[in-house]
Amino acid sequence: MVGLFGDSMQKIYESGVGAVKRPGLLTEITKHENYRCSPPVVEVLNRMRPELTQDAVGKQRTGEVHLFLNSSIPAGPERLTAAEAVLARNSRTRENSKYLLLTHRGIAGTLEYANLPEQYRKLGRYGPDDLMARNEPYIQYLTRVEAISTAFRNSDFAGLTDLLDEGRTRITRHAHKRAISDAIRALDAVRSTGTIGEVLDLMADGHLLALPGKLKDLERRRSATDLDERDQRRADFSNNLRSVSYREVISVTHFIDELTPFSTQHGVKGDGFENVVVVVEGRAWNRYSIGKMLAGTDKPDRTERSRNLFYVCCSRAQRGLAVVFIDDLPDGTEPTLHAWFASGTIHP
Repeated sequence: MVGLFGDSMQKIYESGVGAVKRPGLLTEITKHENYRCSPPVVEVLNRMRPELTQDAVGKQRTGEVHLFLNSSIPAGPERLTAAEAVLARNSRTRENSKYLLLTHRGIAGTLEYANLPEQYRKLGRYGPDDLMARNEPYIQYLTRVEAISTAFRNSDFAGLTDLLDEGRTRITRHAHKRAISDAIRALDAVRSTGTIGEVLDLMADGHLLALPGKLKDLERRRSATDLDERDQRRADFSNNLRSVSYREVISVTHFIDELTPFSTQHGVKGDGFENVVVVVEGRAWNRYSIGKMLAGTDKPDRTERSRNLFYVCCSRAQRGLAVVFIDDLPDGTEPTLHAWFASGTIHP
């Protein structure tokens, strides 16, 4: 006997089998119980997917659903801000909600570190990936700078000592402790208001964390002449990066370390969260189009991908679900949305 387990509605990538149809050879066993979502969320899922009626049988018996079109507000982040103000009146905040956006670029804009990936994109196709994976000398060093600041702020002196040891800074006398405390306070002041370059200049004396060899080399080359094309591109990157606000480093570090409520929609498959805010960006990625899917005007394969992704996002909500469209929708989408979210509160 061979069993195939899965849900074809959760196929959100082009790879994979999806639905398996072998009449006469396979017996389909349908699971109707939904243990994750509250009844209001399950009702939306049932309207979205009428071929599979689900029953909310989990412990979460109360919940709420909101659909934000906010068409009277100019398209863009202001629509999300307006939605958050409404949700806050129902005790839904960033502290108790998970925000799902389609792309990292959308998250970067929302968390205000958009300039960083733009600079890394100039290094090549995989530059932004190196930023997020911390595979590049600048972000590797700045990550350690952030770790020092965090350890000091949290009074984690054992962790701070280990970090300083890695940077070849030794604490052997009480005077060293005072000097290090003063240096970190000076660092925090520049972190709050300065640029990446100003932080690097402050750290250049090596009093807290010496620049590693690769980074020293990059810093030397940024003012060199007669560089070849590749090295000149790298030097331009270094100089442009130094002009970016250091607060963007703080923001991207928080995101990478999962200290924010934001995630990409692809990154939460299989997970569940008390409250979910699905932020739909109309032009975020051409492999998906939630708007055209809703209007019924897209190609069949992309329609299926978009519908599945939207379903996966909405079905992550255990208690509360909010869907926020921050771009104008194509004609013909609202009837579908009103039908799917009829049991919730619709904000036109």
